[in-house]
Amino acid sequence: MKYPGQIIEQGDTGDAVLAIQKALRVEPTGVYGPTTGVATETARAVLGTKVLGAWLVAKHAAKEYVPLVAACGTIAVAALGWCVAGWIAHRNAVRQNTTNILFARFSQAPFGEAMHRFHATFGHDKTSLVTMENYSTLRADTDIEKVKGAAAAAYLLNYFEFISGGVLNGDLDAKVVRDNIRGVITYYYDRCEPLIRSANKSNSRTYEQLMKLRTHYREP
Repeated sequence: MKYPGQIIEQGDTGDAVLAIQKALRVEPTGVYGPTTGVATETARAVLGTKVLGAWLVAKHAAKEYVPLVAACGTIAVAALGWCVAGWIAHRNAVRQNTTNILFARFSQAPFGEAMHRFHATFGHDKTSLVTMENYSTLRADTDIEKVKGAAAAAYLLNYFEFISGGVLNGDLDAKVVRDNIRGVITYYYDRCEPLIRSANKSNSRTYEQLMKLRTHYREP
């Protein structure tokens, strides 16, 4: 009879004979003798030569490919593990980077000075809003302190625009920013909202990210 890749006759031995005997459920002696021959002919009579051959091929393929399938499964599980580990490492790196950026800026003297000058110029009253008109007036004033006050407002808003872009683009961790400086961003945005909207109206890209982030922060 034919077996995948070879012809087997009476008296033949080997793994192919064993495979046929196991498939036909006869004693696996490893020798193609009369008992195996009768079982083969009986199966051939019931199934036909082509069907019997296909069935034996399928049995053989199953034996050959089970280890391969198992290996592929192991590789898939390992790949999934690597992906998860990579995602966790990336997430942790983003969180650490966000913390570093926030700490570095808030600990720098220019940032603290900008906040001080902002309040010295525009006061602490939340209802006292910064408009484009008074911002432009301060920038054109001959008093250097007033000019620096206007520059401080621009400095803070530009920084918050940078942070907002990082959050919205996924470069900075949204939760770290929200938990640490949401109140600060909200306070200065609300104080400068007339100025922000006027600047954005003139150029739609100006403070675009900051406006989007403030919208998110309005939501519960």
